[in-house]
Amino acid sequence: MLDQVVPPGDVLLVGSSMGGWISLLLFLERPERIKGLVGIAAAPDFTISIERALSEAQRQEVEHQGFVEAPSAYGPPYIITKKLIEDGRARCVLNRTHSVNIPITLLHGRLDQDVPWQTAEHITRQFQAPKTRIVYIEDGEHRLSRPEDIDRICAEVAVMSDCVK
Repeated sequence: MLDQVVPPGDVLLVGSSMGGWISLLLFLERPERIKGLVGIAAAPDFTISIERALSEAQRQEVEHQGFVEAPSAYGPPYIITKKLIEDGRARCVLNRTHSVNIPITLLHGRLDQDVPWQTAEHITRQFQAPKTRIVYIEDGEHRLSRPEDIDRICAEVAVMSDCVK
């Protein structure tokens, strides 16, 4: 999409949860196009945690039927497929360091039950950028969807937009 739809110029990536992982992957694929990145409860390599948490019975289910249902706090069960797990293994980014030349801002709720807040610190260690900031939202959860969370996210995106001009 970046190559086909987005016009050339300064691109600021903003991604939440898995979108944060996709943003990091996209930057690694097209560094010349990306001028900055804002991750919101970014969840790189989250499939590794999912795979580790599977019981032996669930692993067998994935192997034999190609997927397993996992409970979700947000609605219907998640469908964890064999393809998701395999693709996640192939696209890990936290298993090595990356020297990057763009500013990165990470927003993360300290009460996040889905992606531990320490993940933001792990990202900063592995993505060694000249300007990296972590903004912790002390009472924030994974979705960071309360009005005050949205205001903070918008403010951080605005700051980053000014930085990359």
